Amino acid sequence: MGRPESLKPDGVLPYFMQISNLGPLRIMEKWEELQSICTKLDKINLDNCNLGSNDERDEYETDLLRIALILVEDLGCKLHHNTDPNGPAIRLIRPDHKSNGTDGETWYL
Repeated sequence: MGRPESLKPDGVLPYFMQISNLGPLRIMEKWEELQSICTKLDKINLDNCNLGSNDERDEYETDLLRIALILVEDLGCKLHHNTDPNGPAIRLIRPDHKSNGTDGETWYL
């Protein structure tokens, strides 16, 4: 069955344990919450593309981004928000600038 992606040597847990003062459980909690926010933002991006933007959705997006920014900073990274529905809504800019995406600059969730 293999190890979950987050526990592999190049996954998030080993990396964030090196750069963060948080324990493994807190790191995984923050990572899971960040993935949930990313899924919600992906849906907002798709709705904005297909239906157009509206105030309620914009406020919800802003609230989610505020939470995501705190989570990302707690993990020692910077946030890159992508509004294109064809890509992930949240990408991380890691201090080591390692990338797992095609742009060569960011870490996709």
